[in-house]
Amino acid sequence: MLSCNFMLSLVGSVEGLIQALKQYMLKNLGLQLEPKFWRGDKEVPFFLQDLYIFYSLSLLEKTCLLVAPKEIDTVTPAAIRKHFLLLRKISGFPCIYLAATISPHNRQRLVNHGVQFIIPGRQIYLPALGVDWIERGAHCQKHRTAFSRQLSPSSQAVVIYAMIHHKKEFIPLELAKALNYTPMTMTRALNELDLFDIGKTERQGKKRLIRFTQKVSEMWKQSLPFLQSPVKKRL
Repeated sequence: MLSCNFMLSLVGSVEGLIQALKQYMLKNLGLQLEPKFWRGDKEVPFFLQDLYIFYSLSLLEKTCLLVAPKEIDTVTPAAIRKHFLLLRKISGFPCIYLAATISPHNRQRLVNHGVQFIIPGRQIYLPALGVDWIERGAHCQKHRTAFSRQLSPSSQAVVIYAMIHHKKEFIPLELAKALNYTPMTMTRALNELDLFDIGKTERQGKKRLIRFTQKVSEMWKQSLPFLQSPVKKRL
């Protein structure tokens, strides 16, 4: 079993950070990850190349872009969100922020901005996968976790609602009112659908929306393997 001190000793370099990530995810979620340098980084603007190192990562059969800062705390959470929107547009992959350490204040700001992140030895925040894992105390006690390869009930409700109404795009507030969920829950549902490639999230001015480009029949086939049955028991 890895101690917190050992985990922290690994993250002195980007290579060490990647090794810490692999061991941390294997230990806590049973996932064997093999991040590789992302070859598409030449398409990224120079100012982002100066700030980050990029890795491609297969996570639950989905390709993600792992983004590691070259220096800690040089970019604000708001700026990271903007950078991730640009990176998603260039790469087509959802982004995950990887850092050796993030202050509690900035962690909360990343959560508020919908930025997924992993801090080896400290926290895994991947709401699109239903994972929120926090280490507490000197002995790295687990605080809470949830992990699923299925869509959450709120995401499933969005998919069904979109198919019934034959509408191509929605905003979280609209969905929250229609489905009786909070706007925050709808934001997390949109993140999840984006990661599963069922819908694509984007921003129009200050508004965030999700867009469904497939036909209803295609959307149903793509979503079906991730849907949960509403039947709990047969009598």
